Amino acid sequence: MATLRYISEDLYRYALLLGDGHGGKLAPLQQGRVNEIIQACGYLQAAVQTYEATLATGNTDYDAPRARLLYAGRVPLEMIAIAAHLLRLYHARKTALLTNSQHNALRQIEIDCNGLMQEIERLWKAVQTNRQQRDTLRPAT
Repeated sequence: MATLRYISEDLYRYALLLGDGHGGKLAPLQQGRVNEIIQACGYLQAAVQTYEATLATGNTDYDAPRARLLYAGRVPLEMIAIAAHLLRLYHARKTALLTNSQHNALRQIEIDCNGLMQEIERLWKAVQTNRQQRDTLRPAT
C-alpha cells in the first residue's frame, strides 16, 4: 500500500522539479506537457489516497477499492506516459531540446509511471485471483 503512495509522490516531485525549471527553462510547448503531467499527478495522488483511506476503514470488500484504483489511476498514468513521450519527441525532432538534467527528471517520471502501472496491474491481478478462488469455493446450485 505504501509503495503506491511513495511512487506517486516521487513522480509528482520530479514533475514539479521539471516544471519549476530545474535544469533549465522550458519552452512553452514543453511547459504545456509538463503542466499536463503535474495535473495528472494530482488526480493520481487523489486516487491513491482514496484507495488507502478505503482500506484503512477496514472495508471488507477488498476487491472494490482495487477496482476503483485501477479505473481512477489508469487514465492519469496514460496521460503522463503520453506527455512524457511527446517531450521526448519534441527533443528528438529538435523542436524543443531538453538539458541533461531535464532528461534525467523525465526519465525518472517515466520509471515511476511504469512502476505505478505495474503495481496497479499487480493489485488488479490479485482481484481476479480472489474472484476465481471465491467462484471455485461457491457451492454448486
